[in-house]
Amino acid sequence: MNRKVKFNSRITEDKIEAIVVSKFPNKECPDCHEKSVYAGCIEKQYDDKTDEEIILSFDVFCKSCGAFLSKWDNTNRNYYFGR
Repeated sequence: MNRKVKFNSRITEDKIEAIVVSKFPNKECPDCHEKSVYAGCIEKQYDDKTDEEIILSFDVFCKSCGAFLSKWDNTNRNYYFGR
């Protein structure tokens, strides 16, 4: 049996686009200024109560320059990013 991760709110996949656009208006990359920002590495978890896939986290990248732009998280986990 898989252990369930506690999430903060019931965010489903159809809301990812609005979250990305709210942080990056017009999906414009702050590095190369192309309109090519997208969400990738989407982590989901099935919720038995609502019979839905809840989004736990996703990363935001640029298709044009390949830059990692942001991490969106729906949990209280800590992440450590190296530079």
